[in-house]
Amino acid sequence: MTSNLCSLYTSLSDNKITHINAGYRKFSLQLVKNLEEEGQKCWGKTDFDRCQIFLESEAAHDIAVETLLHEIMHVVLHF
Repeated sequence: MTSNLCSLYTSLSDNKITHINAGYRKFSLQLVKNLEEEGQKCWGKTDFDRCQIFLESEAAHDIAVETLLHEIMHVVLHF
């Protein structure tokens, strides 16, 4: 991770938080530049089949926090 990341991503990296445990499954956190879903720009998305949470690497701190919580809620509500 590079130094231009928002403070949330820097904190996750500094604390070596790369996954989120959800019951019996472990979801990896992936930072992606220019994240899209079905051809549309998005801030985050969750792939339940591959147990991955994708986050837009260029998001501002407030958006990154809201997006990570949003994607975690998808995981929580899915199980």
